[in-house]
Amino acid sequence: MSVNLPKVGEPLQYNYSYDLLNRIIGMQTIRNLNVATNNWTPVAVSDFGETVTYDP
Repeated sequence: MSVNLPKVGEPLQYNYSYDLLNRIIGMQTIRNLNVATNNWTPVAVSDFGETVTYDP
């Protein structure tokens, strides 16, 4: 999922990871969109990273 709200700040892209039961197990956020060409040169934003674990 990509979000680009120019008045709020720079565009961010969220990449989600899922397990075999289709539960979210992680999220990685990247930045560095070239708005002229609409191409991402991914740079990880560790402030927004997330890792989730579930009870067995």
